[in-house]
Amino acid sequence: MNRLARGFTLIEMIVVVAIIVALAGVLVPIVTNELDDAKKSSAQATVNRLATALTQYMKDTGFAPTGKNGLKEFHFLASKGDLPTQNDFADGAVGSTDDFLTNDTFSVRNWRGPYLAETPSDPWGSAYLVNVNGFFNGKERVWVISAGPNRTLETGAKSTTLGGDDIGLFID
Repeated sequence: MNRLARGFTLIEMIVVVAIIVALAGVLVPIVTNELDDAKKSSAQATVNRLATALTQYMKDTGFAPTGKNGLKEFHFLASKGDLPTQNDFADGAVGSTDDFLTNDTFSVRNWRGPYLAETPSDPWGSAYLVNVNGFFNGKERVWVISAGPNRTLETGAKSTTLGGDDIGLFID
C-alpha cells in the first residue's frame, strides 16, 4: 500500500501535537505580557486625561472639584467602577468625577465642559480616584490614580511616590 494513502502514524501525530504545545508554551506568556502592558498604558493615558480635565475645570471655574463652588464636601472623587481595596483616601465623603467633568451637576459659574466624554473604570474594573482633599489639606497630595492590576490602592494620601503597582499622576 502506498504511504500517502495510509495517512499519519501515531508517532507523527504525537510529534505534531508536541510542537503545537511547545509553541503555545512560548507564545502564551508573550501575549499575556503584551496585554498587561497595554492595560497599564491605557490606565496611564486615562490618568493623564483626568488630570488635564481637572486642571481645565479649575482654570475655568476658579474652584477645586471638592463640592458646589469649591465647598469642602468631598474628600475624594471616584469614576465608574468598584472602589479599590485599602483606599487610604476613603476617610471622608466620596463624590463623582462625572459631577464635575462630564455633567455640570452643581451649576458652577464658568463651567465650560464637558471636559471628558466619560470617566470610565480602569482596565481592571476599579474606579479611578482623585484625592481632592489635598487641595485644602497641605499634608495630603492631590493624586489621580488607578489601583492597578491588583485592585489594591497602595499609594497613601500623604505619599510622595506611587506605591505597589498603582498607576497615577500627582497634580501640583
